[in-house]
Amino acid sequence: GLQRDAEKFDENLTEYVPLIQRSELTAGLQGEVTELKRQNAELTSKNEELTASASAQPTVVDEGLPADFRMGKTVAYFSSGSTRLDAKYRKDAQEIADILKSNPELYLTLEGYADPRGSVELNNSLAEKRAQSIVKYLEQAGIASERIAVEVVGATAEKRGNRDAADMQLDRKVVAKFQTTAH
Repeated sequence: GLQRDAEKFDENLTEYVPLIQRSELTAGLQGEVTELKRQNAELTSKNEELTASASAQPTVVDEGLPADFRMGKTVAYFSSGSTRLDAKYRKDAQEIADILKSNPELYLTLEGYADPRGSVELNNSLAEKRAQSIVKYLEQAGIASERIAVEVVGATAEKRGNRDAADMQLDRKVVAKFQTTAH
């Protein structure tokens, strides 16, 4: 009888030990879940604060504008050394003129860029003249020059030997950004 009782005790103990281990594991996991919920609540709160502070900033663009104008849209790309607005980009420049005509409260900043070849002075001059070519187009389309500002960015890319012509073309551009405050 004692042998049988000992075997039964061993069976019960064998079942009982995994139960204790599972119980400890469950408690540990519940602790982790509680911590993750706390972190989630903290991050949610931070997100709400950031969202509130971002919406408290002055609006950069009218909600009615196309989404790609909200942060800035490339209006045109230019050939190397060129400041001439190619015909294929006039549609984009006209879109800007149309937006300005239908939103008299908006102002425009045109940022001029250049590729990294050449001196800083040359690149800045090209960047400004590229932006001015868009200004000229907009003025001819009936937009008052007081609503347009030019910002010279110049060359932002590094001078690296492994950049191809397509990479360089993407550096030679004018970007349009709208705002609701005068310059």
